[in-house]
Amino acid sequence: MGKRIVDLVFTTVVLIGTVYLWQVADSFPTFAKYRNVDSAFWPKIILVCMGILSFVILFENIAALRLQIGKERSSAADSRGTADVNWRKMILMGLLCVAYYFALHLIGFVLATIVFMWLAMAVIGGAKKIMMAVFPLIFTIVLAVVFVKFLELSLPRGMGIFHELSLLLY
Repeated sequence: MGKRIVDLVFTTVVLIGTVYLWQVADSFPTFAKYRNVDSAFWPKIILVCMGILSFVILFENIAALRLQIGKERSSAADSRGTADVNWRKMILMGLLCVAYYFALHLIGFVLATIVFMWLAMAVIGGAKKIMMAVFPLIFTIVLAVVFVKFLELSLPRGMGIFHELSLLLY
């Protein structure tokens, strides 16, 4: 039951964050040349998807929590679920996400994303070594190409030598 409650809290925070970011996107300046697809278009598309997924996850967790509470009430025996929350991993992943946020500004998108994914896969565990080595590289390259070439969005480049390295990459 602890896992469901943590999921409910996390999903609620994501949903509140989505509404806040929508308001931030509304404050983006509009340009007459790009009336239909302005600077807030892509962020709002992503925020709509995040909001829909958050609602789905929220209702799924509420339904599962109700079902679990109903089973626990009907059951006389105290049965402890196998899906307990691993607080250590959850706290490490939270700290890792905060560090990634700051690393984007300092070392740029490409390096920060690769290092973040390596560390996240190590914390989560279960991945084969070849997958841990190759997947972050391929995923980051594909993501950078999509953002820079197809969506024509700039990515964080970092500071100092990392900025120069990013200029070589994209």
